[in-house]
Amino acid sequence: MANPLNNLFQTQSSPMANPYLGNMMNMISAMNNPQKAVQQIVSQNPQIAQIMQMCNGKDPKDVFMAECQRRGIDPQQILSQLGVNKPQGL
Repeated sequence: MANPLNNLFQTQSSPMANPYLGNMMNMISAMNNPQKAVQQIVSQNPQIAQIMQMCNGKDPKDVFMAECQRRGIDPQQILSQLGVNKPQGL
């Protein structure tokens, strides 16, 4: 089975170049209940559901960092593309 993070870890030329990620981030930001937004996104996208399963019981930041390290990708590059500030501990 293909890793659902493959599409996320493909480098883009500009921030938020992936329109789906931009829409997802906007949906989560706009809702008063982020958990409900995530549940809605998971129900609409099987790849996101797979990512959630990968994170089950684990800190998502740790899963993200491990995948970046495995692929030799600078995590800050991905976070910058998503418009996210560098998390503490990176």
